[in-house]
Amino acid sequence: MKTNKTLALVLAVLMLLSVAPFGVFAANLPTPQNVKVSGGNESITIQWDEVTDFNARRDLASFRVLYSTDKTNWQLAGTSPRDSAMDVVSEPKEGKFVPGTTYYFAVQSVSWSGEYGPISAPSVGIKYTSTSGELRAEWEKVMKGYAVKTTETGTKYDKVKLVKGEKVVFDNGLYTLTVTVSAVSAEAASLNVAMKNKTKCTCECTFVSWDAVGGTSSGESVSIHEGSKTVKVNLKDLKDGANYFTFSVSGYGNPVAQFSQVTQGNEYNEYADKLIYLGRKHTVYFQKAPNAGKIDAHDVAATKNTITIGKGYQTATKGAKGSGTIVYYRVDGTKKFSKKTFAAGKALKLTKLKANTLYEIKAINYVKAVSAADNQTVVTSKSGYSNRIWIRTAVAAAPEIQSVKVSNTKVGKIHVNGYWESDGDWHPAYDVTVTTYTLTVTLKSVPKGVQGIKVTGVDRNGYPHWIKGTGKTFTINANAKGNARGKTVNIGVSTFTNQFGNDSGYSGYSPSVKKSITL
Repeated sequence: MKTNKTLALVLAVLMLLSVAPFGVFAANLPTPQNVKVSGGNESITIQWDEVTDFNARRDLASFRVLYSTDKTNWQLAGTSPRDSAMDVVSEPKEGKFVPGTTYYFAVQSVSWSGEYGPISAPSVGIKYTSTSGELRAEWEKVMKGYAVKTTETGTKYDKVKLVKGEKVVFDNGLYTLTVTVSAVSAEAASLNVAMKNKTKCTCECTFVSWDAVGGTSSGESVSIHEGSKTVKVNLKDLKDGANYFTFSVSGYGNPVAQFSQVTQGNEYNEYADKLIYLGRKHTVYFQKAPNAGKIDAHDVAATKNTITIGKGYQTATKGAKGSGTIVYYRVDGTKKFSKKTFAAGKALKLTKLKANTLYEIKAINYVKAVSAADNQTVVTSKSGYSNRIWIRTAVAAAPEIQSVKVSNTKVGKIHVNGYWESDGDWHPAYDVTVTTYTLTVTLKSVPKGVQGIKVTGVDRNGYPHWIKGTGKTFTINANAKGNARGKTVNIGVSTFTNQFGNDSGYSGYSPSVKKSITL
């Protein structure tokens, strides 16, 4: 019977231990007393009476802080060392605190060998709140507001002309960005950039101007959080191509103080990223044609009623709808310019002009709008003016020739040096027989504006000769192939009204008169 009583006692103890929570009770571990709670927003402070009795402290190693919503199902909130009588819990070790929920706390002793003492009496209930949780909900609401308001209102999307007073507005759920052209010159454009935040999320607009072709910055970088600033963009150094202004809108550090808990912690980066990386860059495209270059004498030609000064400007921009040149012209001394527009590659030919009349001419290049796939637009712009030139149209009639005389006819040899041909072959030096002679052309009269005559058919290589002068008599040293003494040579004589300093740069040619001469 004695053995049975001992067995029953052991079973009773085992049954008691089997229903005890959190491990095995140690017989001499103290039960924490007077558990109190305070705080509640983001963290809860738990206090209990310090254990000072020597015997009670002998086996005490630490405390377990427990929490529950029903004073029964306890979870581990945290642990505290033996000599502590206070613990602050912001995130429990098991589970998590739900804002708006009331919690009860208790404390349990732990021995050096890991045994648990009795659970203390529960504290009074305390309601847990979370400002960051509320802010997160507000943040999500703001972001949802942005998500449903991505359509821009105002002028056409991302389009602005470089004209004073032109304006574009980007308006969405978070902010309104307004860009106004306040001034434009040949060298620079001034833009007023205004930023207005519509929510508690403070957005920042950072302005940068780039040349898409050269990839070089051509403006100042300006950041605007609220209000407006003036941005000046250099235009004179931009290369040809699709140029654009970029207004990058993003979060500015902590959007505002009350959202700092949402944006700083790694846990909430997904929300911060939604603002910092909005996926919205407002790019105002424009096109700057390069300044029209100097009108070259090689490209100039004129008749009695036409002037040609080259070809229309061809833009390097892919996808451009068009480019070209606008030529302005007027009779010298008059006030009003006429203008004519020429597409890229077309001859810049002015027609229906007055014969033997001096015209003043200047030109600009232009590029028409292009539309990108995302509806961002390049608008028409113009270059600065070219140099001005003055060209006199030709005399209407062929020159009246009084006489053509040949003198000093000689047959001889000339030495031609070796030379490389354009096909890459070397041609060695050689001697050639030529007939040289002096040609004297006398006109009956010289019309006003004539600067000399042009003579064809008098050079063995077929090149024309220009003889400068405003008198009636013109002399030229000419030559013919081989022994041409006694042969007949057909020549052409016309007058020109302008010369630009080199043989190929004369213009304003009159009709030609044909003559035959005997060498």
